[in-house]
Amino acid sequence: RPCCAVGTTTDKPAVRSTRSSRTRVNSYQIPTPTADRDQTVSRRFEPSSRTTLIGEQPNPWDLLQPQDVLPRQRGPMSDEASIQFSEREALLFHSEGRPGKIEIIASKPMATQRDLALAYSPGVAVPVQAIADDPASAYDYTAKGNLVAVISNGTAILGMGNLGALASKPVMEGKAVLFKRFADVDSIDIELKTEDVDRFIDAVELMEPTFGGINLEDIKAPECFIIEQTLRERMNIPVFHDDQHGTAIICAAGLINACLL
Repeated sequence: RPCCAVGTTTDKPAVRSTRSSRTRVNSYQIPTPTADRDQTVSRRFEPSSRTTLIGEQPNPWDLLQPQDVLPRQRGPMSDEASIQFSEREALLFHSEGRPGKIEIIASKPMATQRDLALAYSPGVAVPVQAIADDPASAYDYTAKGNLVAVISNGTAILGMGNLGALASKPVMEGKAVLFKRFADVDSIDIELKTEDVDRFIDAVELMEPTFGGINLEDIKAPECFIIEQTLRERMNIPVFHDDQHGTAIICAAGLINACLL
């Protein structure tokens, strides 16, 4: 069955969340999917003037000082594209309210006892048997077809190097947010505490029943090439390493443009 992962398509409608997202970063820009390349929606954080009630926890964003929010830098190449912020503002963004950037919500009603009986026991036994009889029906009765695992061991985090699996979690959560924001694909971040190639491969391979696709992230070379190639051979779902493919696409595009010029 087709999977709604990178490079694939599906004829199944995606489950869309009706919950609106909040963005409270100074001059944080969110590209709109239907807008032109240079059009963005800019939302500027403004400190609240509401009085904090007795016993109420203050909004951490109200504690920001002017020196904590740096102005947007302009330049001949950046213009509106370059956004700068302080370390404190970045930490507040990730810690305000519920820590982190992702959550899991139910896609079906969960208001009554009947809803819960259908979602879990005894109603869940019906799709269980259906999938046992026809494994491909998992795409019809579960979220598998619209669920991607973002997996890393933290050995090549951004430009920061090998900082470990736990330190890579904010990046993996961020990639999960991008999947949801731009493609409405649900994803879960998974950080594996191992630098052993065989153990990493075995761990990811065992998760095949859960996910419709695998996005490998921030894994150092040359191990990343071995891991991706092996997983693509062993697994029956798409496996993608954006650091490899993204770099290849950019290099190829630059070469093509250079030839045209």
